[in-house]
Amino acid sequence: MACSGPRPGAGETPVRVLNAPETVQAVTLEVDGTPYPVARDGEAWVARARLAPGEHTFVARGLDAPQGVVLYKAHERKRVEPGREVRLTLYRLTSDITVRVENPAPGERYLAKAGGAMAALPGGEGMLQGVPTGRGVVLLVEARDPTGLLLRQGSADGGPLESPIQASVRLEAVAPPASRPEPHPAAQVEKGQEVVLRVAAQDPNPRRRGWP
Repeated sequence: MACSGPRPGAGETPVRVLNAPETVQAVTLEVDGTPYPVARDGEAWVARARLAPGEHTFVARGLDAPQGVVLYKAHERKRVEPGREVRLTLYRLTSDITVRVENPAPGERYLAKAGGAMAALPGGEGMLQGVPTGRGVVLLVEARDPTGLLLRQGSADGGPLESPIQASVRLEAVAPPASRPEPHPAAQVEKGQEVVLRVAAQDPNPRRRGWP
């Protein structure tokens, strides 16, 4: 398929960055650490680089906005031949989060979740791997007893970046569900008939302290 962009000049190598979805609003390119401007060309992004024949290291990043968060990345070693196009494929970028519970308690087991990734935190510390980078990713940490009952939880805002990050989360007690009135028996209530409501509340975790 013919390229719709301008033809490369003498000594220029066209670099085409593929697999950039609509969420990618800007693309950057570095070749051997030197940045080159990139422009959209249909469904791809294209740059022109003056490169000597031989092997070069290409790093392309797909961002959610100019100067924004890196969502996709390509990092490849390619052989450059005069006048021949170099193609790079972007892949979804993930990062690692080192998580620490600020207020651990004896007998609790901890679990960290974010962006579909999940990891246990032995002793309240651990690493959550493979979290997709981006905005709006929430880190959730749960504390449960040995039976799996949820005791406490906490969260931290802000999506992971291209480099690994650290996050400290403070956990708070999970309140019991509020009681709600229920008609009994609902199936026998008719228009104009007197209805008696019975309200009952039950502590889902009677072993917890601090609740009446």
